[in-house]
Amino acid sequence: MFLELGTPFETVIALLIHLVPTYLVVGALILAWKRPVIGGLAFIGYALFFIYIMRNNFNIMAFLIMILPILTIGSLFILKNDRLRKKLKDRFARK
Repeated sequence: MFLELGTPFETVIALLIHLVPTYLVVGALILAWKRPVIGGLAFIGYALFFIYIMRNNFNIMAFLIMILPILTIGSLFILKNDRLRKKLKDRFARK
């Protein structure tokens, strides 16, 4: 991106386009901070979308490096939900 010859405006546009995934993850983080279940589902959705995009060129290292952390973050935000945790605790405590 920076090695290609172009105007400074084209370089800025290319940089902004390359940062779109970062903007999406930050948006999901802000959403998850306020609403953990919805934000967690957004993180899991991003991971599933990445799996869908990479289905023809699947690489296990790409999965481990890029998808597994996002799935873990999404799962942790969902488990952070106090109401869900209380329901699960009550359900399994009775048995």
